[in-house]
Amino acid sequence: MVQPTRWQYFVAQGWIPRIWVSLHVVAGGVCAYRAADPSIEMMGELGPLLATLGMVGVGLILGFFLSLLTAWPVLGPFYAGLESRYGPYAVGDSVQILVGPHRGRNVRVYDVWASRRQLRVELDDAAREQVTDVFWFEQVLRVDAEAPEGEGEGVRE
Repeated sequence: MVQPTRWQYFVAQGWIPRIWVSLHVVAGGVCAYRAADPSIEMMGELGPLLATLGMVGVGLILGFFLSLLTAWPVLGPFYAGLESRYGPYAVGDSVQILVGPHRGRNVRVYDVWASRRQLRVELDDAAREQVTDVFWFEQVLRVDAEAPEGEGEGVRE
């Protein structure tokens, strides 16, 4: 059985985009707070307090939208670079699911949506009907058969 690495679980669970957005939101809030430059005396009055809170709120929102604008040029190439590790997949490939209630289960791929970087796996009829058998390429790990002696270890040509 293939043993996934911590990094593969980290990527499969979507932590990279979560951290990306969170850092931008926090940075936006911090920058807005610093720009407001509140003093202790100002915070005693309702008007300046509300103005500072409003600026921080706007900073948080702007940080969120900035994260969306910058994610594509930064994270896009990162995920495209994972292509060698997480794909391309073909119908009939054996994969191990890394996330969700079926984590650790080895299944076969029965449909590949390469343009969406998603695939469908054979779970059961209910999953097929409800389309809950769809996974991102990063959420599964190819389980290669043992390579014949004298060849590479599961490397696909």
